[in-house]
Amino acid sequence: MLTLERAVVGRDARRRLDAVDVSLAAGELVAVVGPNGAGKSTLLKVLAGQLALDQGEVRLDGTPLSRLPPRTLARRRTVLSQDCRVSFGFTVWDVVMFGRNPYADGAASADDHRLVKAILTRMQLLDLAARPCNALSGGEQQRVHIARAVAQASGCGESLEGSRFMLLDEPTSSLDIRHQHGVLAILREQLETGVGLLLVLHELNLAALYADRVLIVDGGRVVAAGPPVEVLRAEILETVFRAGFTVTQHPDSDRPLIVSGPPATGSAGQFRPAQSLASSPETQGQPTRRLKS
Repeated sequence: MLTLERAVVGRDARRRLDAVDVSLAAGELVAVVGPNGAGKSTLLKVLAGQLALDQGEVRLDGTPLSRLPPRTLARRRTVLSQDCRVSFGFTVWDVVMFGRNPYADGAASADDHRLVKAILTRMQLLDLAARPCNALSGGEQQRVHIARAVAQASGCGESLEGSRFMLLDEPTSSLDIRHQHGVLAILREQLETGVGLLLVLHELNLAALYADRVLIVDGGRVVAAGPPVEVLRAEILETVFRAGFTVTQHPDSDRPLIVSGPPATGSAGQFRPAQSLASSPETQGQPTRRLKS
């Protein structure tokens, strides 16, 4: 279990996180959503041990993260930040093999090579293995770094004590629709090995389809947490995102399906109740948009 207790980052009115409690269990996928500047990336960095807390503590299976040796920490928690560009001409194979460094006592083993090949094949990247990573498109590079994260989170037969976690910040931001779903399906496969996943996502429908739990963050606080069907409700989303939403049931599952629209605003830019949009002069004669469920 990865836990964060009463976390505070920042002081007084400038708090980036404010008394946040979060837990992530092995074998579950938690999606973190919220508007820009809400504190999502700050939360991920704190859970990863990359950002110091002003108050509170992060624990991994009861042990403070700060007490774990770097190599143990690298084996038990994998981090993928928003910006992970490769400046040098490392090949795709090299970059994914970097994920095996926490397990290496020298040159990569035959098991490492087999694992990297299997991951590249699963990620549909094997035909790019010899290409320089920095010569690929943005979406292809993002898939390479996700493959690296999967390689790091895979024990490859090593016996590891304790649970393992992957913390990924906007892993689908540069991907087309097909690869968004493909990558999230692959990440969910990691749950079967006991890995816990925390993903920062902007696409609410991806969170609805793939997450076991959703955390909605706004103003440095977790304002809602729970299963997607309980949390991704129009009234909550409209309050947090300051936009219009209709939430229905997905036709192929019991998951929510979310349709968003602009907020109903007046000429002065002030928020108005959505029902007033239908009778405003600019919409006379136009189909009424349903912004609330």
